[in-house]
Amino acid sequence: MEAVRTLLLFLVLRHSVSSLELTGPPVHAARLGSDTRVPCAFTVDNPPVDLNHLTIFWYFRDKEILSYDKTVRTTSPRYSLSTGVLVMGIANLNISNIQIPDGGMYKCSVIYGSEKKEKEVRLDIGAPPQVTITNKMAVVNEESVLRCSVTGFYPVDIDIKWFKDGEELNNISTEDPQRNSDRSYSVKSAVTIIPTEEDRERIFSCRVYQDFLHFPLQKDFRLVYEGKLITNISYTAATPVIN
Repeated sequence: MEAVRTLLLFLVLRHSVSSLELTGPPVHAARLGSDTRVPCAFTVDNPPVDLNHLTIFWYFRDKEILSYDKTVRTTSPRYSLSTGVLVMGIANLNISNIQIPDGGMYKCSVIYGSEKKEKEVRLDIGAPPQVTITNKMAVVNEESVLRCSVTGFYPVDIDIKWFKDGEELNNISTEDPQRNSDRSYSVKSAVTIIPTEEDRERIFSCRVYQDFLHFPLQKDFRLVYEGKLITNISYTAATPVIN
């Protein structure tokens, strides 16, 4: 009789905590300096989740950084887990103040009763650039160089193009990107033009393409003329300049 009761208890327990499944995207993107949640969700046969049967581990590059077994333990105060949503099957890893070294492969390990499932999530860090026009001075009918500074971006792969009234310009030179103290990058770009008098009313643009951006980032401006051909200083001062 005791053996039958034990078997029945085992079957009930097994049914109540079986069919553990983990879900979530394989890649998650976060912005440099932001707070983010690395996603990990799980389902069980009979929700809500019984926390008495639940254990969670998070790993970063195969090193344990957080564990939950009725209480949360972490290797850094920047890591946390929202225990209030565990009963709904949400085991996201919270990371505050995302930095570039935080990028890489994370692993969510969930143990529920006698079952264990694991899922990896790659965290990609991105930082959109800031675009500044550093030189828009020009001389009519003389070779002039317009310059643009692109700073604070990550990852390093970007594309810079120059335009005049939407028409792409040639004669572009772009320096090699330089690493900043926060591991983001900066780069300088220039375009050489021979402006005409009609170019006073043209809109010039420095446009940056980056995978992290949904749309290109563009800085528009008008030329500021200098040199001996300037005969009316008040006219130059009244010329609108787009920053």
